[in-house]
Amino acid sequence: MTSSRQQVSTSDTLYEPGRSVDHYRVLRLIGRGGMGEVYLARDVRLGRKVALKVVRPDAMTSPDARDRFLFEARTTARFNHPHIVTIYDVGEHHGRPYVALEHLEGQSLRERLQAEQPGAGEALRIGLAIAEALAEAHAHKIVHRDLKPSNVLLGEDGRPRVLDFGLARALASPGIEGDAEAASGASQDESAELSDSFESDGVGLRGTPAYMAPEQWRNEEITPAADIWALGVILCQLVYGAYPFRAAGPMALRAQVLTPEAVALPETETEVAAPLEGLIRECMAKVPGDRPDAQRVADRLAAMLRGERRPRSRRENPYRGLLPFDERHGDMFFGRDDEIAAFVERLRSEPVLPVVGPSGAGKSSFIQAGVVPRLREQGRWLLLKLRPGSQPIRNLAQRFIRGDTTVRLTPSRPAPGSSHGQDRPPQGRCTNSGETLGGASAGGPDSMPGPIQATPPELLVTAPAGSGEAGPPPPDLALDETVAAPAAP
Repeated sequence: MTSSRQQVSTSDTLYEPGRSVDHYRVLRLIGRGGMGEVYLARDVRLGRKVALKVVRPDAMTSPDARDRFLFEARTTARFNHPHIVTIYDVGEHHGRPYVALEHLEGQSLRERLQAEQPGAGEALRIGLAIAEALAEAHAHKIVHRDLKPSNVLLGEDGRPRVLDFGLARALASPGIEGDAEAASGASQDESAELSDSFESDGVGLRGTPAYMAPEQWRNEEITPAADIWALGVILCQLVYGAYPFRAAGPMALRAQVLTPEAVALPETETEVAAPLEGLIRECMAKVPGDRPDAQRVADRLAAMLRGERRPRSRRENPYRGLLPFDERHGDMFFGRDDEIAAFVERLRSEPVLPVVGPSGAGKSSFIQAGVVPRLREQGRWLLLKLRPGSQPIRNLAQRFIRGDTTVRLTPSRPAPGSSHGQDRPPQGRCTNSGETLGGASAGGPDSMPGPIQATPPELLVTAPAGSGEAGPPPPDLALDETVAAPAAP
């Protein structure tokens, strides 16, 4: 569970900071929704921070709702999957059920889509992570029922995680009479949103209109296929940068979803691969039985991700020996995906991120063949590569001013009376044109005059080449929030 960096109003909270909930000490409120509140708390027994979700008693709509909630939460707690947020504990305090989740800093997928359009590779990786999480849950007979971008956390470690598995089925609430467009149980803080409204057991329907499958709108039996529909909508937003439906409100959206015609995918300036387009259409099939299962979706997305790699000739040796990998070898560089994802995610909040380590540890390969290709998926980047020399800041500034990725190195002229090359290697000079930017001889950056010298450290700098335009915003909040509506007659 993510903690929001935004301020959340603490008026009328269930618990004040310092209050104990069993062996958890409340630190502060980080989110509020229609079903309860989320607190940052500390487990005083183990000394770790957790996200504590406390459900209000009035959210339990039937005598067995509490037992069902606790059973589903305990079932989900047995998951041990890299793309599902871990449940540490389940309990009840003064009649209020709660779950303690792992505390993670990060950003919801909804926030990411509002800020920028992910590249093709990143879209596939996020979709694959969600599909694998669904496959794990469905194998344990757990259906999410409220899958949406705000329930997908992009952690600062670069790993996507799905929130609130198993809680949707247990938390039920009667339908609300009246106009569905006015019935909303939306969270006040979407980055720490509670799954606060769900489909009820026969008396109404609850969910997030923008991601509800046709069978959910009809208040029919919900199967894992409903999660696949929601995944298809999310994939559409990731790949096309737009929501597949155009509707003024939930009831207009309902009419579009329930039509027998196939979903018309948005138009895009960039070409979408036919296999990916076909998969999205299959996920959003109007008949639940026509949708693929989660494992099949994950397998196909993984195959597409592998297919993005550059084809390699049989003569091309994938083993570099002592030579570093460069950007050309990105498709042959593997085994450090988690580190690369964490590094790229961290760059979003830290503009300067040094990579240090002993010689031969793989720093150059990690950046050139791992990080740089991943950054290029996000858009145009300027890559500056230089040896700092005796004036690293000035040299770097010159390169930024020029915005040039090529450089011609020339030696400095020796000062009068000095013995060039005897006492120390010549230092590069930074001319007005910026042609000379490092401390190396004219023979090239790896050529050093005189006795063997230690090679100066190499500096690799990346910067976005342009802000670009973020994709179209996600659907209206009226459709993208969890709301409640009466069941269809």
